[in-house]
Amino acid sequence: MPKCMKCMEEYEQTDFCPYCGRKRDVASVYTDQIPEETILNRRFIIGDAVRKDRIGFLYIAWDALLEQKVYIREWFPVKTACRAQGQIQVKSEVSQDLWKRLEDVFLSHMEKLHKRQDISQLIPVYAFFRENNTVYSVMEYVNGMTLRELLSRQNPLSLPVAENIMAKLQDAVSGLHQNKIIHGNITPDNIILCQNGEVKLLDPSWSGDALDDIKNTVFWSRYVPASYRKVPLQKSTETDKYSMAAVFYRMLTGEEPYGVLNENMKRKLPPVSELGITVPKQTEKQIMKDLGENEKEEKGFLSFFHRK
Repeated sequence: MPKCMKCMEEYEQTDFCPYCGRKRDVASVYTDQIPEETILNRRFIIGDAVRKDRIGFLYIAWDALLEQKVYIREWFPVKTACRAQGQIQVKSEVSQDLWKRLEDVFLSHMEKLHKRQDISQLIPVYAFFRENNTVYSVMEYVNGMTLRELLSRQNPLSLPVAENIMAKLQDAVSGLHQNKIIHGNITPDNIILCQNGEVKLLDPSWSGDALDDIKNTVFWSRYVPASYRKVPLQKSTETDKYSMAAVFYRMLTGEEPYGVLNENMKRKLPPVSELGITVPKQTEKQIMKDLGENEKEEKGFLSFFHRK
């Protein structure tokens, strides 16, 4: 019986999946993703790309050995890798020596996460391997949605809903910090809202000489401070504090800080209340303080925003 390449459920209808509604022969959103139904490591059947970001692709896949859904992360870093439509092999746009070092850094990071499956706040990494001139990690599939998916349906969120998510996110990040792990890559795309009510995190950042050589562009986002432009990358608990404030701001206002990506634009980020959102004054004050707004751009933080 065929499987739906979006949700990996089996079905008999010829037109669409009764579980997620996807048409059987619909084209993939990303033309440079691995073709659906490709088998990796003689075991994992690749499905739809859940998303493409600065690190690479995140796929839903089927583990034919254990007969279960998994996530697979493909190392396909921004401005560094490319692939022709319908092809599997990755081509590097940097020297082969640098590409190999980047692969090694990614694999080393995945190995560390694989050994820390005891940390409940992170999506567990089950396996990792090289193939197609790149590297892959296999992670647990979690029933739920990303915060980005929720915001695509409801934007902005009400204060009680946003506060509830923030409380769970703070608990998750505190758990990481207690295990001496700085996430460094907290965005709505990496916050998983599980069906059981838990919050789990994907894709913590990492560092290394190879990443320094490409200016750490892999982890530049609208949710990290301007300090991410400096090499070597210096992470601290303040980095995660900043990112959580940016996420909270995004949930409450519907607006998204540009962060490190547009540091040359020196416009001040409006306080939450100036956008017509009613929140307690202390809450607003803390958000803006954590975003560095009370420092009047002393650290070069970009404070322009973008309507989603």
